Amino acid sequence: MANVVYVYPNKPFDSKLNVHFIAPEKGDVSIRVNDVEGNEVSVQKIKDFEGEFMGQIDLKKNAKGTLFVTVTQKGDGSVQRIVIE
Repeated sequence: MANVVYVYPNKPFDSKLNVHFIAPEKGDVSIRVNDVEGNEVSVQKIKDFEGEFMGQIDLKKNAKGTLFVTVTQKGDGSVQRIVIE
């Protein structure tokens, strides 16, 4: 898994986060968004993915505050912290 994940909200914020990363090997990818208490805000799974991902993930609720976006593939991953005001 690439160790660089870019995450940023739409402006104006509409409960969607833009996510960008590169997966150098083919495999299942999981994108999870959690709040500071560890509660899952959203999850997206992508089967057999390889290459550059540029997409959006919808948050289940209009989340505010500090969120952690974790992108994992084959046990390797990266976490990006983002603050939604």
